[in-house]
Amino acid sequence: MNKALKISIVVVLCLIVLLTITLFACQGDNGSGTTTTTTTTRPTTTTSTTTTTSTTTSTTTSSTTSSTTSSSSSTSSSKVDPTPDPDPDPDVEFTETNDKVYVISDGLHIRSSAEKTEDNKLGWVAQDTELVRLGYYKNGWSKIKYDNKECYVSTDCLTTSKPIKNFTPYNETVYFIHSALAFTKPSHIEDYSVADFTFTIGEQVKRTGIATVKYVAEDGKEYKFARIEFTVTENGETKTVTRYVNNEYLSTEKPTEPNPDGDVTFAKNSDVLVVKDEITSLNIRKSTKYVDEEIAGSIKAGTVLQAIGKGTEKDGTVWYKVQYEDSVYYVIYKDSYFTIK
Repeated sequence: MNKALKISIVVVLCLIVLLTITLFACQGDNGSGTTTTTTTTRPTTTTSTTTTTSTTTSTTTSSTTSSTTSSSSSTSSSKVDPTPDPDPDPDVEFTETNDKVYVISDGLHIRSSAEKTEDNKLGWVAQDTELVRLGYYKNGWSKIKYDNKECYVSTDCLTTSKPIKNFTPYNETVYFIHSALAFTKPSHIEDYSVADFTFTIGEQVKRTGIATVKYVAEDGKEYKFARIEFTVTENGETKTVTRYVNNEYLSTEKPTEPNPDGDVTFAKNSDVLVVKDEITSLNIRKSTKYVDEEIAGSIKAGTVLQAIGKGTEKDGTVWYKVQYEDSVYYVIYKDSYFTIK
């Protein structure tokens, strides 16, 4: 029994040792697993971190791109381009020229592009300034050369007629031998020169100069402008004004012809008379004399006359003194002749 007991004890001890070794071996595998897991986890964490970093970088890049795009868009919408496209609109008809033009407005802005904005003004030139025009667009813009650059101005502010500035000086009393309009400048260009005074035969003014060159009107007629001075009274104040008239309408000799107004007293009037459609021909006269010798010509249906005076004869005949082309004429008024605007 003792021997058997000893053997049993030895076996139990061996089993205990084996179990202990097995336990430690298992713990060692678990530890290796932990180490492996840790090692695996680090790359995973690194990968995760790398992924996160990549995502962040991507996000940052995207954000930067977005920011750049936004900034570029903002810059594009607000910047001023000093070098405009050569053509404001490729679809707009352009006529190439190489002529000299002159400013007829009080002043004119030179622009970097063919549009009216505050940001594209390159300069300003005064009335009568000479410019070199390279061409003009059908939409109202002209391309010019200014400061060695291609720039743009409004075509309506230009003319090819050179301003008349040189006058041979005179200082003499003259008389009108023809009814005439007096202009603010030696030109008939609308909005550049305004006809704001009218004269009839026999009126006296001072001639202070005669242009050294001829003026060519739109109808092809050529003549020289005379510079005149006369006094006017406005609001109780008398002042001397300077205007320009056709020199052919002036003479140093007082005309012997009677006043074309005759016995009619004309009051100022600004009616606009339009010859009715049913009128084929209507006489205009040089005076209120109802004789053939005073007929200056005839006008047709649709002709527009600007009245400057209206008066009535003793017999009840109504006369209008009218402005037609560059002269003053007289017409008899009847409802059947005219429509008044």
